[in-house]
Amino acid sequence: MSVLILFVLLSECALGQDVGSSIEVGTVDGVVRGYKKGNINYFRGIPYAAVDENNPFADARPYPHFDQPYAATDDSVICPQYSNGIKGSIQCLRVNVYTPQNALPGQDLPTMVFLHGGGFYEGSGSLKDWAPNFLVKHNVILVTVNYRLGPYGNLCIPNTKYNNQGLKDQVLALKWVKRNIVKFGGDVNNIVLFGHSAGSVSADIHLLYNRENLFNKVILQSGQAVSPLITDATPYETYAKDIGMSDENIDIDRFIEKLASINVNTFINNTKHYIFRPCIDGDFITNAPPTKNMQNIQIMVGDTDKETLFFYRDVKSFQSFDLSTDLRQAFTDSVVNVKNIDEIKKRYELDQENEDRLKDLTIDFGSDLFFNFPTVRSIRYYLQSNATVYRYVFKYDGDRNFVKKRERLTWPGATHGDELGYLFDIMSSNKITDLHVVDWICLLWTNFAKFGNPTPPPWSPELPVTWPRTTAATDRYLQIDRELIILDGPYTVRMAFWDSFYGQHGQAARGIRLGEQWTGSV
Repeated sequence: MSVLILFVLLSECALGQDVGSSIEVGTVDGVVRGYKKGNINYFRGIPYAAVDENNPFADARPYPHFDQPYAATDDSVICPQYSNGIKGSIQCLRVNVYTPQNALPGQDLPTMVFLHGGGFYEGSGSLKDWAPNFLVKHNVILVTVNYRLGPYGNLCIPNTKYNNQGLKDQVLALKWVKRNIVKFGGDVNNIVLFGHSAGSVSADIHLLYNRENLFNKVILQSGQAVSPLITDATPYETYAKDIGMSDENIDIDRFIEKLASINVNTFINNTKHYIFRPCIDGDFITNAPPTKNMQNIQIMVGDTDKETLFFYRDVKSFQSFDLSTDLRQAFTDSVVNVKNIDEIKKRYELDQENEDRLKDLTIDFGSDLFFNFPTVRSIRYYLQSNATVYRYVFKYDGDRNFVKKRERLTWPGATHGDELGYLFDIMSSNKITDLHVVDWICLLWTNFAKFGNPTPPPWSPELPVTWPRTTAATDRYLQIDRELIILDGPYTVRMAFWDSFYGQHGQAARGIRLGEQWTGSV
């Protein structure tokens, strides 16, 4: 028996019976050893950076060069988090790379780097959450990323270096991809950054703020940097009180040293009820992004039609729904008053006695505040910066609507995260359904990755639509439903209301500004 055959057999035994033969790639950072299964090469759990265990809140550093081949067959290591219990390890900064079986250096395949969601406190890039086969079969490379979460990723202490560590981890991951992807058969000049929810917010922040040429296309799914959802982080002084420190004149070095001495599981458990978000730190993220010419950037951006159905799933009665809680995330208290709340109620007709109708209208309100109007604001900025923009609304309500099926939601429409079941093979059911929608979405996404145009010529019966760019003059978008339809300006009347509302109260709006010249009261 030859040494090569023996090596392959031993590798198959070590990897498990459901895994094929071993495959090695010589990256700039050392050899990684993955495996083939079906038509895909899997490289799971490759370290791209290391966390300082004596100070896990500090910047991570690129992972040292591998002296021996690294066994990239296990992605079970995830970042510390509380998600149905405490999970994760601090040395969690890993990427997973999935390539077509015959991918070789020099093929210049588009590379799609996915940032997972989870509110910046949970989630991972693991195979069990983001199965790659739907996308990779279209001859692209998929990379998924772990980044620090919760207090380790978003401690956010103003005017210090302890801010936005999860975002900085993502930058290191993108640098790893830029440095190494050619060895996997990828095109170093065609890297698509995409994400969902918190991952989309992250991608948008990198688009707006990062000055390094780490990607040239972006797909933003249900999350913008200007979303009010990222403005409500718990102040770090609260943690200081928890560990017995005064909230006045805190010595940051001593504070960090004390936090770092706390066991990871204990710290995650003690802070599980706090909110951790990226923050405006004056360095990585400023009040307004630097001026950029985005003429070489293509952007696909969209939302689902009933985003906040998921967020409002536990509301018992919408008759007593408190709009002020949501509005306070977007504006300072000066705006959250009876007059303005009554104005919103009038616009959305929230004086309904019919509970079902009231629920639907309230979902529209929340979806507009947290998703739809932030998308409008962002698109305007992208267009002013000369980017190419394609907009979509996902409305399809089928058997693969991921979050609705997971949460057993029966309300009509598509909610936050529902499109993910058509991009990734992540549904627990064995039913093979809605594959035509899987084909539509994966073709649109991978065409965009390849060509910067989701429906490039020539016309194809596989995609029976031509998706035009969104412009300031036309505001056209693709509605993904039982058919693919091009429409004009989603939610035009409702968006006009929020334009007027921000015009009156924009000076009191929380979060990032995109050059808007609001003149309203503070």
